[in-house]
Amino acid sequence: DIYGRLDVPSDATTVGWHPAYSDLPGLSGATFLAAHVSWAGSAGVFARLNVFPVDGDITVILASGKTVTYRATSVLDYPLETLDMGALLAGREGAESLT
Repeated sequence: DIYGRLDVPSDATTVGWHPAYSDLPGLSGATFLAAHVSWAGSAGVFARLNVFPVDGDITVILASGKTVTYRATSVLDYPLETLDMGALLAGREGAESLT
């Protein structure tokens, strides 16, 4: 948004990214993506993350068409109202990861 905060996508299918929070996928740094579990009564793109398997593959398709694949090493679920972005991303600087 105009204050530099991560603006949450305004529909169920868009996945957002903000350069102030993370690197683009595939650039050897930590990447943070934002999307909805549900939106306006519809399932969002992250609706099934709570049942995603550890060791499952996650493929990110960039606007350029390039694909980057990650392997899940853990799956955690945080209530939105308690999410502390600073604490969540702390220590991930410089290490390629997807959050």
